[in-house]
Amino acid sequence: MEKPLLDVEQAIDLILATPSMFSKNSEGQRNFGKLIVEEYYSKLRAENKDDPIAYRYLVNLFALISSTVRAFGVQRDIFETRWKAIEEIKQQEIDAAKKLTDYSPFRGGRVWEKLEGFIVSLLGGGGIGATAGILIKTENHKGLLIAALILYITI
Repeated sequence: MEKPLLDVEQAIDLILATPSMFSKNSEGQRNFGKLIVEEYYSKLRAENKDDPIAYRYLVNLFALISSTVRAFGVQRDIFETRWKAIEEIKQQEIDAAKKLTDYSPFRGGRVWEKLEGFIVSLLGGGGIGATAGILIKTENHKGLLIAALILYITI
């Protein structure tokens, strides 16, 4: 073997391309990864099995590439696990916030919504009634009394 069968740059390319065979997103990527493994890991090694130096070089290089690919895979799995944990925490916080909104007095379909109209009408009617009572006691504001009565009738 006069020159390496694979350069360092090609080895790096294999490190980046080999994980595609584990793709969860695309059958084409999985097929591409399988093609890479067949062409390089199997076929290239088989072609050089009679040259002990070349064969040993490839075995060592592919062992290094495989361990690197596996290390990246482990890191990817750790990242994915942590990301899922973050998503679960986020969902728990959303669920907790939704539970808190159940206690809101102004939430639709709640008892408070039914009482709200009653309370507002009491306050509004009472306010006009109280104003009318004050105006009746003061004889100087008969015009205001008439205006209040008109306002009360129109509401």
